Amino acid sequence: MKFDEEYTKYWTSAVDKSIDGTKIASLNEVNYFLKDLNISDDNSILDLGCSYGRMSDVLSNYSNKIYGAEPDDYAVGEARNMKYADVKKGSAEKIPYDDNFFDLVFCWAVMDVVDHLQTFKEMNRVLKDNGKIFITGKNINYHHDDILAFKAEKNAYLKNFPNKFTNLDLVKKNINTLGFELIKLFIFPKRGDFGNLKFIDSDISLNNKIIGYEYLLVASKIDKPSTLDNKDDYLSSPVSFTANSMALENGLDSVDDYFKSIGID
Repeated sequence: MKFDEEYTKYWTSAVDKSIDGTKIASLNEVNYFLKDLNISDDNSILDLGCSYGRMSDVLSNYSNKIYGAEPDDYAVGEARNMKYADVKKGSAEKIPYDDNFFDLVFCWAVMDVVDHLQTFKEMNRVLKDNGKIFITGKNINYHHDDILAFKAEKNAYLKNFPNKFTNLDLVKKNINTLGFELIKLFIFPKRGDFGNLKFIDSDISLNNKIIGYEYLLVASKIDKPSTLDNKDDYLSSPVSFTANSMALENGLDSVDDYFKSIGID
């Protein structure tokens, strides 16, 4: 699927309520977590993957310097009518702003469709020292009994919808190598929990394995990334560990075979 006008209009119509009826986290949930970041009026905030400007209303309550970046021309045009100082065409993997420009990079529901390794590198580049990232996404290891999460993954896969799962254990392990210090990590155990603010304030030590469907991660820039020579995005996967293990449990060698054996529902 291309990030074009068709995608933007589809996404615009889907943000209020998901197909399976679960509540999608939106402006109220953003505000719930942003209010504790001590953002000042003169802080520069990047809404990375801003689409048509859905988050501009809540972000503008915190700062007078809100900027956007978005790959779709149509969405850029729509967002420029919202409360941004500027909106530029560009991707998360190649952010169209200068080095050390922002105090906060806000990346809401974008990690699902981007190269994680390159995105972390670019967020680091455009952030000032001690600037923060605020990102959400789906974890690669969710609970086996989360039927709604499994159906969402399967149906997205069979429809060739862009879908990436963050390997949170690897992100947490390599966060300093990526040039960040982890501040907060919230885990939303099952699909729909984010919209209902049902979460676990996760232990940010390296010892505990992370299991849960969605996450919100806050980290601070402490340095430039130290080793990012690997061109492969080892921090994410198009299929979850959960689906992989379920395929094996059902006697199939691949997630592709497993999903196709069930079909879309």
